[in-house]
Amino acid sequence: MPRTACRSSSPTSSPASSRRCASSRSSRRRTSTPTSASSRAASHRPRSRGDSTIARARSASWDTVSACASRTGFRAATSTNISRSQRSSQRACTASTRSSSSTNSSPATPTRATSRGFRPRSGSRQSCSPVPRSRGRPSVARSSSTTSTTRASSSPPTTRPSRIGSGCVASNDSEPTAPLIGVTTYLEQSKTGVWDVRASFLPKVYIDAVTDAGGVAVLLPPQPVSPAITRGVLGALDGLIVSGGADVDPSRYGQSPHERTGAPRTDRDDWEDALLTAAVELELPFLGICRGVQLMNVALGGTLVQHLPDVLGTEAYQPAPAVFGEQEVSIEPGSRLGALLGQGDAPLPVHVYHHQALDEVAPGLTVTARTADGVVEAVELDSVPFGIGVQWHPEENAADRRLFAGLVDAARTHRETRAHPRSQS
Repeated sequence: MPRTACRSSSPTSSPASSRRCASSRSSRRRTSTPTSASSRAASHRPRSRGDSTIARARSASWDTVSACASRTGFRAATSTNISRSQRSSQRACTASTRSSSSTNSSPATPTRATSRGFRPRSGSRQSCSPVPRSRGRPSVARSSSTTSTTRASSSPPTTRPSRIGSGCVASNDSEPTAPLIGVTTYLEQSKTGVWDVRASFLPKVYIDAVTDAGGVAVLLPPQPVSPAITRGVLGALDGLIVSGGADVDPSRYGQSPHERTGAPRTDRDDWEDALLTAAVELELPFLGICRGVQLMNVALGGTLVQHLPDVLGTEAYQPAPAVFGEQEVSIEPGSRLGALLGQGDAPLPVHVYHHQALDEVAPGLTVTARTADGVVEAVELDSVPFGIGVQWHPEENAADRRLFAGLVDAARTHRETRAHPRSQS
């Protein structure tokens, strides 16, 4: 009922009319709550036809302010705090409240913050996890949700711990990455859970050895190969490890298989032979381990002793299935291996597990370590900056990562040289 009708009522009005006026006053109190001195003054003005619409618009505006206040971390619990909340949160919600009050529509979704204090800066750090902040300072976590129209820097982002709390921040500061070390893997019938399939795998100790030395291990399972493929693969790496495993196919060095020689793994032989050949051509630092040094010798034209106990009369180099033997090796002074290990004249205790060994050493290789039995335990390729093969298993000794540290250092140098080649005179 219009307010003018209630004021014109006489004292002798009927009870029904009095009840209608009281109901009207009660309805006005529920739909319009004073928020300031100006709003209280407005409540005494005569109501027009659009008063109820304005009241709904005010209610929608207040709902939007409350929603924005909850998003921006400002408290607005009572009607008397509306003005304070509006002033505090207008940086984030001005556009939303104006839109709501001008169109008299339902509460709109608050727009993203673009006012002073919340505007994103291109290239600045942005939080990737929520970080609570005080009321007075806008949170980096909230500013990270803002979409910037400024073109981002072309520098690749890196991740590092945030200085303002838990989580991480994106930064355009470029930091050097660890050298990438390719490690060849097995390809065998493997069982895991309910599956019994042919699979590529590698003992974790190889990965630990690389990462302990400061590198990143990249696994290289056997696969179809060509010169272009191997050069492409090695072109993305900084170093190479040819790991241990099954016996090399005797046909590769012109012999028939011994009765104790394992079934050939021709796919792995082809893959690793191609990788080693390309690594030599590219002067990529490489390390051969156990089978790796044997394949290294065969690839360069050498041969193998297929069953060492036939020569030595002892099983000491492979005492039992899955049991490493212990031997001491003497390292040639002045060799690259000797410089890495720094043993001097003292013998080096090593873990061994091999029933085959190098026989005729390939041209270009130099023997740098032997056991007391005369078994060749290490060779080096003189024509490359870093090309070492060892018959023992250095990955099994977690307390001694010197060989892997030497490879990672050489890989880092190779990467820097490749990035900044010397000018040709």
